[in-house]
Amino acid sequence: MNTKTLVVGQEVFVVSGIYYSDGKVVKVTREGVEVQLARNPLPGVAEAIWRFDTEGEARDECAGTAEYGSYILDTMPFEERKAKLLETERRRELLQKQHPEGSVIPAGEPLPPIFDGPFWFLVSGCAYIGGQ
Repeated sequence: MNTKTLVVGQEVFVVSGIYYSDGKVVKVTREGVEVQLARNPLPGVAEAIWRFDTEGEARDECAGTAEYGSYILDTMPFEERKAKLLETERRRELLQKQHPEGSVIPAGEPLPPIFDGPFWFLVSGCAYIGGQ
């Protein structure tokens, strides 16, 4: 995503593979943007602000997951991604009802993405919280 089109206050999703988090653009510079995450991935830290370059890739060395690498800014518009994630969560709940804890999920059924924002549980692969 080209960050030159983003404005302060705009809601965005950041993504690393199947992991999503929502946040707001808090600063726009020539080098990119800073995004404050809606949920802090680390307890006890006041805020989570990650910096992204002009191409939308995280500039903070630890802003990512072990499985998929750096977080990037999602190219899909916020409301469209939010609707897709809500639908995915409904599918996940249905799948959990069909296959209770401890049962085997058929190989042909893909697992939906995991969102760590205010509606779903926290998944974090980063130990760095920026803001300086």
